[in-house]
Amino acid sequence: MKLNKSLKKLKGDASARIFFRNTKEKSSSIIVYANKDKRSNLLIYDSINKILLKNNILAPKLLSENYSKNYIEIKDFGNRTIFKLLRNSRINKLVILKKIIRLLVKLQLIQQREVKDFKKKNYKIPYYYPKILLEEAKLFSEWYIDQYLVKSQRLIFKKKFNRIVKNSLLLTIPHPRMHLRKFVLLPLFEIYPHWSHPLFKKNIKYFLDKVKYQRLKKIKID
Repeated sequence: MKLNKSLKKLKGDASARIFFRNTKEKSSSIIVYANKDKRSNLLIYDSINKILLKNNILAPKLLSENYSKNYIEIKDFGNRTIFKLLRNSRINKLVILKKIIRLLVKLQLIQQREVKDFKKKNYKIPYYYPKILLEEAKLFSEWYIDQYLVKSQRLIFKKKFNRIVKNSLLLTIPHPRMHLRKFVLLPLFEIYPHWSHPLFKKNIKYFLDKVKYQRLKKIKID
């Protein structure tokens, strides 16, 4: 893609997408460019954003698209990132982390799995079985090692990463007996007091009452 003076290249994510800030208009926007696997990197990318927006979760809105020329234009959220926030020593990091966990819970509660993409075709979110999760994890792994590791370190990292991820996929998350653990329920209640168990259909206060006699010891972390 040829750059003009109004386009500034930005840091990317673990994908084939390339991001540019467009400052040509009065208000800036983001150009998302992908010259390979356009369906995943542009069409599906925007479809997921649409689902998030419909469920009141902040995501970049599509402003325009030029799919034939491999790019879309989306809303610009500015330069502020979660990494910059966490590096700020005056920021209460616990508050930020609680917000992240609340957002993850909100994402898990989304029931909508289908939406029309900007080509007016239906897109349905696939179920993330272990095989798909492993492939998604590998995408990040491959992006990370190319960015930050020298050639001699890459093979070692790949072997360790694949072993850890494969073992993780054997876990049941959340833990099948989490509702019987006070040390799990109390922090969860603090972060998300309206949580209810998806199988037992009981709220968190119900389970806390059942485990109120379990003793916990507070520890101080310096």
